[in-house]
Amino acid sequence: MPTRLLTDTFNRFFESEKAGGLLLLFATIISVALTNSALGPQYLGV
Repeated sequence: MPTRLLTDTFNRFFESEKAGGLLLLFATIISVALTNSALGPQYLGV
């Protein structure tokens, strides 16, 4: 039943507040990386 354990762990993680914080952190890192790359002017024009 490893699949069941993985599913339960996944569900508990996404129901916790950590998931929201990590997704926000990930989105921030992506946006800073895009802004400071060669794609920056296109990204800022959106």
